[in-house]
Amino acid sequence: MGSDDERLERWHDADQVTVQTSRDPLARLLLEACRTGDGVDIIYFGGTTPGESRVICPRRLFKVKGFDSIYVEAYCRTRGENRNFRLDKIKLAHPTYSTAQRFQPTTPKQPPQTPVSTGSGTGCLMYVVAGILSVLTLLLIVFRGI
Repeated sequence: MGSDDERLERWHDADQVTVQTSRDPLARLLLEACRTGDGVDIIYFGGTTPGESRVICPRRLFKVKGFDSIYVEAYCRTRGENRNFRLDKIKLAHPTYSTAQRFQPTTPKQPPQTPVSTGSGTGCLMYVVAGILSVLTLLLIVFRGI
């Protein structure tokens, strides 16, 4: 087995710890989407198609013992299956604002997550800031290629 295969096997065998709160804006956005069932548009720079735009429905955030990254377990509408995404490989993310296609879990419900307290009116501001950051990041990606 090669070193990448061994690392992946260790990752699969390691214990997972659910992330319930975070100061990271991306993690907070994904935690809120877990709570509401809303989808999130992302550009993901991992997997077999780096830079592909995807719509995901986050279920939970977690860390894997022995590894540094935070991951989001989500249903990927683009691929039509459950996937895990590393947060540091998500370069652009914003809520879909679609209430018509909320994620409906097919597995037994997880214990209730502790919602991130954003204070009165701060939740909407968080989406506005995330949207502005998303546009700025996209512009940076586009203009670096020119």
